[in-house]
This record gives sequence, structure tokens and C-alpha cells, in this order.
Amino acid sequence: MKGIVSQKMEAAWGRAGEAVSKAGDAVSRIREGSLTDLYKDTKEYVRDYPGPSLLVALAVGYLLGVVFRRER
Repeated sequence: MKGIVSQKMEAAWGRAGEAVSKAGDAVSRIREGSLTDLYKDTKEYVRDYPGPSLLVALAVGYLLGVVFRRER
């Protein structure tokens, strides 16, 4: 069981690394492109990597919530 979990985690880290690499490529293209290109690249990235995209969106939402949270 431990080996299976280890293999799954290793595969997930590999996919995450690929996603980060692709995101870096997208950032490079953003610097050189327009907003239309940014929209197309983002749409393509989310379509290709829905899991990591969702995790990033959740993390950003959480961080924004922490930053803008009102103290009661």
C-alpha cells in the first residue's frame, strides 16, 4: 500500500512539475503577447490541466480571503 501511495505521489509531482513548466512558458508568451493571447493560453492551460488549475484557483481564493478578511 505504501508503495502505491508513493508511486501516485511521484506521478502527481511529475504532473505538477510539467504544469509549472508550462505555466512558465505561458508567462514568457504573455510578456510578448496581447490580452487575447493571454486569454487563449489560459483557456488552453485550464483545458489541458484542470486539476492543477482548480488547485491554483482555490489557493488564490484562499489567500485573497485571508488578505481581505475583516476582523470582527
